[in-house]
Amino acid sequence: MAETSPQDLTDLSNYLYGAVFDDAMWAKAAEVVRRATNSQHVALGFFDYQTRQQSMLHGDCEPEFEQSYRDLVDINPLARPMQAMALGTALVDQQVLAHGDFERSAFFDLWMRPQQMHSAMMHKISTRDRINGYLALNRGGKGGKYDRRELQVIDEISSTLAHAVTLRVRFGARTMAQTGAELDGRGIGWVAVSGTGKLIWANDAAEALLAEPGSAISGRLGALRVVHPLQMREFMAALQRANAPAGSIGTDMIATHPETGNAVALSIIPARNLFVQGLPALQGAHIAIRDLSERLPPGFEDRIRAMFDLTPKEAALAAALASGRALGDVARSNGVSILTVRTQLGHLFRKTDTRQQSQLVSLLLAVEPLPQM
Repeated sequence: MAETSPQDLTDLSNYLYGAVFDDAMWAKAAEVVRRATNSQHVALGFFDYQTRQQSMLHGDCEPEFEQSYRDLVDINPLARPMQAMALGTALVDQQVLAHGDFERSAFFDLWMRPQQMHSAMMHKISTRDRINGYLALNRGGKGGKYDRRELQVIDEISSTLAHAVTLRVRFGARTMAQTGAELDGRGIGWVAVSGTGKLIWANDAAEALLAEPGSAISGRLGALRVVHPLQMREFMAALQRANAPAGSIGTDMIATHPETGNAVALSIIPARNLFVQGLPALQGAHIAIRDLSERLPPGFEDRIRAMFDLTPKEAALAAALASGRALGDVARSNGVSILTVRTQLGHLFRKTDTRQQSQLVSLLLAVEPLPQM
């Protein structure tokens, strides 16, 4: 029988408020809910019914079932009632349709039955910008169907859960703003974008880089764009990798303006928790932007030559790449073939233990951060 003891409520409150600052605490809170409701699976997260994206604070399902839940939303008989239900309320599957009909549904066959679950309950925690926060519970084994007793348990914890999630979003927004301000002081742009490149948030340094005439990137029409057409394709492919459902991947790249030669280094970092940073999206990417067109500090070549045991020509090539120049440009200015420069680049990769030009440049800039102008 589902019930909550005073100690359960105390533990849950402590774990939930601890999770505001430490995401690892969501699992402890979920364990209390699982025990109090006699559930096997507990999921706490957000779902955007328009984009079909979801972001989990905690989930007990195996990754393939977490993915398939999103893919099966159109045939999930609880999905539409979940969207329409009032904030702070909960429902069980038997309130939506007879349990026999639920067990004959395609969703039950494809999602519930393979996990040996037979009853489901949903609780609506929050709603904003088409995104619903939810607590989902599933029960299997010999336990009976969810009923009013479990609904009463959820009612007891509802306000605390909602408050903790609200505080987590506020804390996330403040943390992101602090990160942006810290990077501002180092002249590094920091933006958040959707999976299509739509600009959601940017610090002052990023705003300045986007607005600068002749910059390699722009923010026209509210979207982050790379000016060079071929590099724009590379950028969009990197965003797709960052938002891949099966496993996101970060990417470093260099963007160069085809006419001015101005260059920036971009570090594209997958972000699956944008909503809990106070932004109106679930998935997307954070992008760090560093201007490569600034003058390198005095002694830069000597420093990297000594640190990585480079030859004078290798150090000169490394410095040129760190300042945003292309391989072809270096070859032409030095009067050598592109094959010779590529051979030198291979030596740089070996000596710096890097594999890509963007990785090499990122390492060099980390060794000697560019000064503020």
